Amino acid sequence: MVFESQIISPVPSPPSALVNIMAWILAIFGGGAACVAILKNVMLFLPKKELAEAMQQSGQEIPMLAKIMSHSEFFFALIFSVALLFVGISLLKRKNWARIVTIIMITLGILLNIAFLVVLFTLLPEMINVSRGEPIAEIRVINFMQVFFAILAVAFLALQIFVIKNLCSQKIRKEFQ
Repeated sequence: MVFESQIISPVPSPPSALVNIMAWILAIFGGGAACVAILKNVMLFLPKKELAEAMQQSGQEIPMLAKIMSHSEFFFALIFSVALLFVGISLLKRKNWARIVTIIMITLGILLNIAFLVVLFTLLPEMINVSRGEPIAEIRVINFMQVFFAILAVAFLALQIFVIKNLCSQKIRKEFQ
């Protein structure tokens, strides 16, 4: 016979430190990047030299759309950094969509890392063109740089795979339900 007082309610597990660290990193970098992007967007009112000269010669005022288009990279940076900040905060609140978005972003980072390794070992030697008679010391420096950056890229790949594996684990998924 089981009495109600004897029933043990399951104790929720403490939040994962990995998720907290990832969330804070995303929020801090997103917030910092958003501040920088906002400051860069203030430059909208300072048009690029060529556009200003062309508009001045025609005797017209520079329309706002032209200003926006001349600085569109800053708008994309602002949108991306605010999104990063929002995902970081949502990850702290244990929103499942934020976990999925984080996994997607890290997966894109893995693809970029692999592309970097391909460029490092296939296109870089062709761009340098070793056959033009460079001194052996320069070739050694280039080889050292290739090995150093390859080790760094593989280390980042391992870290990214580790984070994705943990974000997909059953224990962490339970935190987001």
